[in-house]
Amino acid sequence: MGTQKKVKKGSRKRRILVIGILCLAVLAVFSVLAYLDYSGSHTILRLGQYTGLSVTAADGKEPEDALIDEIVRRTRFGRAIKKKAEEKYEEAMKVFASDAEYRQMSLSEYIEKYYQKTVEEFREDVRKTAAETVRQDEVIRAIAEKENIVITDAEFDLVLPDIMEAYGYSDKMQFSQDVDFEMLRDELLQEKVIEYLLTRNTAQ
Repeated sequence: MGTQKKVKKGSRKRRILVIGILCLAVLAVFSVLAYLDYSGSHTILRLGQYTGLSVTAADGKEPEDALIDEIVRRTRFGRAIKKKAEEKYEEAMKVFASDAEYRQMSLSEYIEKYYQKTVEEFREDVRKTAAETVRQDEVIRAIAEKENIVITDAEFDLVLPDIMEAYGYSDKMQFSQDVDFEMLRDELLQEKVIEYLLTRNTAQ
């Protein structure tokens, strides 16, 4: 009788242990699924350190470019970044294809004449550049959000005349129809974030 109680007690402990292991396994699966869902919908999972850095530019790069590259290197990106980079790549290739068509050339002829590369080599370069650009843009945008860096309407209106002059425009209405103001704001925001970073890091 005592032996039977011990057996039952041991069996009960094993069942509890098995149930506990199964619960942990289920939690682990849900955690992985949650991570994949989050990673798949976010371009950045963890923004890398972006202050107190010291970088030295090499290979003819500008100090600010070397600084952004270092922050990108320290940043952990989600799976969504690949989709965004591919979209950037497709957009770029459409521009090149359109220009080739305008010049009445095939894409391969166009690439060979103006870039001295095969289509495969050119596509690889464009894809790499698109991936780098998207990562840089996302890091700059994330820093702007975290530090509440924005381009106010007053700031935009202040520099707009100089931008119009650079583009060869004198009429603001015509300029607004021909040029994407949101794109201009993004460029100005990037410049402002880079200025912020240069005051909080050492880049030479």
